[in-house]
Amino acid sequence: MTTCKYLFAVGGFLLVVVTLESIGESEKTHTGTSSQTFSIAKHGDLIYLPVCNSESNKDVLPFLFVTSSDRHVIDARLLQTAAKLPDDFDRKASDSRPAIIPIYNSGKTTGRGITLRVADSFLRGPDPIHVLDLSLYQEAIGRDFHGLVGAPFLRKRVVQIDFDRGTMRIDRKCRLNRRQDWETLPSTSDPYGVPHVSGLELGHHAETFMLNTGDIGSVQLHKWLFDSLLRSGHIRMAGTAHFMETEGKRLVRRGRLDKLVWGPFILRRLNVDKGNNNSLGLSFLSRFVICLDLSGRRIYLRKGRNFDKPDLLNETGIHILKRDGRVIVAIVDCDSIAERAGVLENDDIITINGRPVAQMSLYDIRCVLREAHGKRVTLSLTRKGSVVKVSFVVPVDSTLAKESGNKEKKPVAGNR
Repeated sequence: MTTCKYLFAVGGFLLVVVTLESIGESEKTHTGTSSQTFSIAKHGDLIYLPVCNSESNKDVLPFLFVTSSDRHVIDARLLQTAAKLPDDFDRKASDSRPAIIPIYNSGKTTGRGITLRVADSFLRGPDPIHVLDLSLYQEAIGRDFHGLVGAPFLRKRVVQIDFDRGTMRIDRKCRLNRRQDWETLPSTSDPYGVPHVSGLELGHHAETFMLNTGDIGSVQLHKWLFDSLLRSGHIRMAGTAHFMETEGKRLVRRGRLDKLVWGPFILRRLNVDKGNNNSLGLSFLSRFVICLDLSGRRIYLRKGRNFDKPDLLNETGIHILKRDGRVIVAIVDCDSIAERAGVLENDDIITINGRPVAQMSLYDIRCVLREAHGKRVTLSLTRKGSVVKVSFVVPVDSTLAKESGNKEKKPVAGNR
């Protein structure tokens, strides 16, 4: 059993991105105050914010909100029209999105970078704005976007993310509704401003984790911690995961963690990947409503509607990208259900279960593949100009089924 993610590095930190949905324009909910509320995708999809230049609200463009990045980033492929930027950047690609021009030409291109704006919040020095080629991100996400809003955005700001309502609120101070049952836990940031939380208990370990809104996965464990929990029986192996890097792909071990304790919260049977650091992705974070106050060194949590949702794996063997508007099978796992059914790499997917994929985000398609346990999946594909139809039944997640069957039955009153 294998699954697939797409791995990149920004500012020395690993950034895993897979997909996102569209959000609306910024909405000021408190006129005359510093509070701003933005629409975001529900259900743990990636978050991105509307960004414009420093002088007007024209040409609002989507930027990913990535707390694992120590910097803000602008897409390098737009540099050909950026007259005020330095001349020593790679200008291989032409600019097909003229809406970005005002950001570059109106931005304050000082030695420390460009000033951009997220509604009433400015992205500027002393935090530099860097330039990177984001084309691989865009293929993995399946949507156009123009940069990254990184961890420096959290400095001197309180950010509340409500995955149930699909909103993200930014404020200058904490404005929580005290009548709601918020749990207060310690948080901090590393020297680069990336948020971390401590005291998470796994087996006999108490560990610190990075918060990574650039990863739609669940939990990543440092390789030594993964191996330790595997030896002690707290992790049950669940195959491998494909990680796509600029130099190719690599396989990473994946398992099912029996229990994770964070303050008063107990989460069971979580997917965990073996990696280079401890981090919590959006599949984990979206189980909560979160308010992050790094200046106050606190994170406020309460259970969301997804708190007890099963952490499912994609067991079809199909991993997809979006290229030139087409949904492409990027990888087919060896000896997987999809391979045995006849799916090939570079096939174009036209429909899934009768629904045109052109009407779906990559996140929605991946959800169909991940949640297909015990169901039939039917695909219409194009291959070398011909239409091919394949169909297969995905087995029930074996690790969840086995653990569920081993649960003890609750005692019935009067029977001892």
